[in-house]
Amino acid sequence: MFSQSRHIKNTWNHVAEYAYGTNGSGTPGRLVGRDGGQIWRNQERVSKGPYQWEHDLLVTAIREDKPMHGGYAAAMSCMTAILGREAAYHGKIVKWDELVEKGRSYFPNGEITSFDQIAPVQPDADGFYESSVPVPGVYNPFA
Repeated sequence: MFSQSRHIKNTWNHVAEYAYGTNGSGTPGRLVGRDGGQIWRNQERVSKGPYQWEHDLLVTAIREDKPMHGGYAAAMSCMTAILGREAAYHGKIVKWDELVEKGRSYFPNGEITSFDQIAPVQPDADGFYESSVPVPGVYNPFA
């Protein structure tokens, strides 16, 4: 499965998720077989959309006074995405433990120590950030 999100000035902007497997492919809400036939469709979220479904779960947990612990899953998901991005940028295998231990800091120009501190990178007048393009074989996640 992969997720695509692109928000770059003067480019095609798109956000989507796709799943690919041995028997078919599709979006998280609908999987289609190689023959074009539907393998699975999430009927529960079709009318609401994933964000409303997520909010419904949260409101239900609050109303029923039941804990909803998504922190661990969110942290693992985020680190998995970072690991995949770093491997794609590097063009080589990047191991989880190695990236955690030796990976570069994501805080340019020192540590951010408070919410009052001005971020070291600021957007331009149109709200976009300047970016450099990582080149596989040149980019080093450990530098």
